[in-house]
Amino acid sequence: MAIRNATHSGSELHIQVKCQLCPTTDWTLVGKDEWERYTKGATVQDVWSDWSPARREIIIGHRSGMYLCDDCFPKEDEDGNTI
Repeated sequence: MAIRNATHSGSELHIQVKCQLCPTTDWTLVGKDEWERYTKGATVQDVWSDWSPARREIIIGHRSGMYLCDDCFPKEDEDGNTI
């Protein structure tokens, strides 16, 4: 399980997760209103559509307890084969 942490300051939450395969710790800031939308059922893609997939994975990993950093996350080629 990923080590995860969330702290808040004003209207933002600091979301932090540790990769399960390496010592990398990643974090991002999210608005409390956005976080509430997400935890009430909106998809991460709908709430943070302008974010990169890697940044959205921080949110998903925090909520699920399972996180792999961008370097450890399996890569796929254009045909969907793991590289």
